[in-house]
Amino acid sequence: MSTHPGITIIGTGFAGLGMAIKLKEAGYHDFVILEKADDLGGTWRDNTYPGCACDVPSHMYSFSYELNSGWSRMFAPQAEIWDYLRACVDKYDLAKHLRFGKKVVGLEYDDATRDWRVSVAGEETFTTNAVVSGIGALHVPSFPAIPGRESFAGSSFHSAEWDHSVDLETRALGFTVDPRLMKIHEKMALSHLAKQVPDPALRARLTPDYTIGCKRILISNDYYPALGRENVEVITDGVREIRENSIVDSTGREIEVDVIVYGTGFKVIEALDEQRIIGRNGRKIQEAWQDGVEAYYGITTAGFPNLNEGGCRSWYLDEHGVNRTVWPGFTFEYWARTRRLKPEAYELIR
Repeated sequence: MSTHPGITIIGTGFAGLGMAIKLKEAGYHDFVILEKADDLGGTWRDNTYPGCACDVPSHMYSFSYELNSGWSRMFAPQAEIWDYLRACVDKYDLAKHLRFGKKVVGLEYDDATRDWRVSVAGEETFTTNAVVSGIGALHVPSFPAIPGRESFAGSSFHSAEWDHSVDLETRALGFTVDPRLMKIHEKMALSHLAKQVPDPALRARLTPDYTIGCKRILISNDYYPALGRENVEVITDGVREIRENSIVDSTGREIEVDVIVYGTGFKVIEALDEQRIIGRNGRKIQEAWQDGVEAYYGITTAGFPNLNEGGCRSWYLDEHGVNRTVWPGFTFEYWARTRRLKPEAYELIR
């Protein structure tokens, strides 16, 4: 197995596989795809919780050059998306480029040779001309800093690490969970809420206190009815403490629970702080991003040659209120702006 590929891709989600497909389309085959797990798929491999599905219409959540007419639903379930990625690997002959069980622990640029050294757990090192990081943002679970969390005696797990061995049928669960343009959508959402939740007290607890669109919008016909069932209680008071067999909310009420499922999202921006990436002149990525994560159209960062990165309260924003995670405009606009390389935006190192 070559440890000197021309290009090294990290990750086997949509970003990594899409990059690989386009490289082969361009006639370039000297690359490897490193994957820390023992199978491909990224977030669609890791997340297997009941009902897991995409919140983007399936015909849009697929490669434009590999459309799938066989989606069973408008919002495809996890298993179908995972199968779709496997099918892409087979069709475009990517299997021979895949290297499973290769967890990248560091990237270091060599100013003398102008190559990247890619360190893999187990002391293996790849030397490569360019690196494409397709690690994504939704793969490091975020757990709340609640006193007593480690003392809970029952089963507890993050939704991204679902424990299918736990029987939830008879258990008590605890879950810790330009505005003017959005007014029409907000009106539609509130109307839908009113139709599906007749109880005014429950409806009040389910009504968001932020502008619609600041957080991901859930498209579902059975979400509200599920919360209205007789065996479900929606508690919106904060969690003050976790005890051996219970949760204590901010009002002091103690609720006995058998299982805790943390639906508390992922470390999106924080996960970048843990990456060991060293660019030109020994500069660490944390130094380059000390004032916040920035990349040219989310693709390249100054000082790190040939390293490519695949107004409301939201997980999109950092502690300074700056969006550092997603493109804020329309998809077609991003496509148009990044369709062709702009040489004037880069400095060529000779």
